Amino acid sequence: MAERSVKEINRAVESDLRATVAEAEEEYRAHLDDLADKIVLRGTRVVLLAGPSSSGKTTTANMLADRLRQGGHPATVISLDDFYYSKDDPLYPRTPEGGLDYETPHALRLDLIRQTIRRILRGEAAPLPKFDFKIGRRWDNASVVDIPRGGCAMIEGLHALNPLMTEGIDTGAVARVFVSVSTNISDGEHRLLSGRKIRFIRRLTRDYLYRASGVERTLSLWQGVLAGENRYLYPFKDTAEFRFDTFHLYELGVMRPFAERVLAEDPTVRNPYLDVIREALTHFTMVPLAEVPETSLIREFVPGGIYESLY
Repeated sequence: MAERSVKEINRAVESDLRATVAEAEEEYRAHLDDLADKIVLRGTRVVLLAGPSSSGKTTTANMLADRLRQGGHPATVISLDDFYYSKDDPLYPRTPEGGLDYETPHALRLDLIRQTIRRILRGEAAPLPKFDFKIGRRWDNASVVDIPRGGCAMIEGLHALNPLMTEGIDTGAVARVFVSVSTNISDGEHRLLSGRKIRFIRRLTRDYLYRASGVERTLSLWQGVLAGENRYLYPFKDTAEFRFDTFHLYELGVMRPFAERVLAEDPTVRNPYLDVIREALTHFTMVPLAEVPETSLIREFVPGGIYESLY
């Protein structure tokens, strides 16, 4: 994990904001450009891209696909979220309490995922499902992906690195990528925010903006989300050939006003975890939203990005 200080961050933002933003964006673009080059050189047909909640999986996958297309290589993005069982399917796995178990990879139609990967690797057209989260239903054969020779599919999701996704499949033309927030922030003596808390701030703002979810609901789900990551994601992260830290040096200054607004909407929700978040946010110099490029990964968590329709 990288360690940064709030003093260092504020100094960079206050001394030359535009240069700080540009440097952070260029650093992330350079990682993606390097990965795109390696995908082409290796003849990769499928990229399995995983990461914990609010790590920026969706944006990273789409940015990578854009880079490949700009280089003349066909690319498409497939979300594992579209492979969930419909919520009324009797095969949907259950928690010990009897509720739907959203975190387990067995909540996904693994047979359809493997069928899709096999067809892409063979150069065949593959039907794709679409999951409607508003009603909790999967629609099969909603679209078709047909990737020509020299092209690649980005398959992104929490469970993308789980070996169940490729069980019985020759993965010679498959690359594995892991993205997360791998940065902690201190005040010089004490840790203000861990990478997980930074991801919580991202999720708090994104879920409020795009999923009509207030602080109480986001907080109530968070411990289950972390438990699911520990059980189903982190055991496989070392299988990834490529890893990215998605933290952007200026991001907390951008998200501070959004997160503070969400936290203030329901002041009756009190929790030690939220108290840490509230206090930590006050340390960061605010950054105007207008300074964030529309193409930035940080736009996955605040309004106005070019991929906004995907969130």
